[in-house]
Amino acid sequence: MRLFLLLAMMLPSCVFAPPFYWSEAIHARVIDAETGQPIEGVVVVADWKLYGGGIGHGGHHRALFVEETLTDANGEFAFGKWGPRRRPAYAVLDTAPRLLLFKRGYQHRFLSNAADSNAAVRRSDWTASTVQLQRFVGTGAERVDALRTVLSLSELQPRLLNEIDKESEFYRRIAPAFFDHVRHLATDSEVHP
Repeated sequence: MRLFLLLAMMLPSCVFAPPFYWSEAIHARVIDAETGQPIEGVVVVADWKLYGGGIGHGGHHRALFVEETLTDANGEFAFGKWGPRRRPAYAVLDTAPRLLLFKRGYQHRFLSNAADSNAAVRRSDWTASTVQLQRFVGTGAERVDALRTVLSLSELQPRLLNEIDKESEFYRRIAPAFFDHVRHLATDSEVHP
């Protein structure tokens, strides 16, 4: 009996996860926090990050699916529905999808669902919402730190890399190796507008 309880406790939750995932469409609007005006050209990355591992040593590691888009003149963006996609063994989607929003001169936003879900059909808490972006205010060193964070969350999506690279005009002298690295990554990936 003790062996059964021990095994039941050690089984990762992903054993009980659905074998396939689907996602509903996502659409939202992005505005300037100060003016309330729509922001065109915000890069939005949707990331269905997988959580895997075991008790005490699990973590987010790879993505089941990632895509990026840009906001239009009305500040609106959309991602289409997808699925089914097979769930890899020993991995689940928890708060996915996660959204990363970034535009030169603004603070980035990282948005995830409020609660974990083991549902086969994935929905974003942010669908049909209005997201505010604030203009960046701070030192050059603070901006470069924020850009490093954005890069770490980017899944190396081409449009996002190019948007980060645009910041080199102002901050290259602070972190030339960082911007060389971003430019190299951006050059290695093709952007198809």
